[in-house]
Amino acid sequence: MGNLIATSAASGLCPVTIGNLTLTERAPTLTSVSPFKGKKTAVRKALGHWPAPNEAKGNVLWAGRNMAFVVGECAELTRLAATTDQSDAWAALTLEGDALEAVMARLTPLDMAAMEPGATARGLLGHMSALYHRTKTGMDIYVFRSMAQTAVHEITHAMTGVAARATLSA
Repeated sequence: MGNLIATSAASGLCPVTIGNLTLTERAPTLTSVSPFKGKKTAVRKALGHWPAPNEAKGNVLWAGRNMAFVVGECAELTRLAATTDQSDAWAALTLEGDALEAVMARLTPLDMAAMEPGATARGLLGHMSALYHRTKTGMDIYVFRSMAQTAVHEITHAMTGVAARATLSA
């Protein structure tokens, strides 16, 4: 019988630093929460809040209609909501640096400059589906684990282009 060895989703491709931009990989506990019919108020009480569309409240990220992701430990909600541990299904990347918006403009049609800290959005990252969460220091990017290496490649390529353009302007 083979031995299973836990590896990161990006298989050692992170961290990447190019210019003043840094891409790192995180491995948070991630749980999807979808309240059962008529239980949204009880779920809100159990979590302390429920995010409106395109927002995050604390560690609870809006992830779609009647769905949120809880980053980190999740309260016991099995009688109130459908919960699924998504930790090994999604990869979590963080992009930080002054040229964040320029990099994101090369990757997604979403206007990241308009996203305030605490905002979330579902959209594309190249040809992949992604969940974006704007933080005070950067952007958390969640992609399907099977696409993590491609996401790192695409983001790194955009980081390289932005850094190269900055050297031409200097």
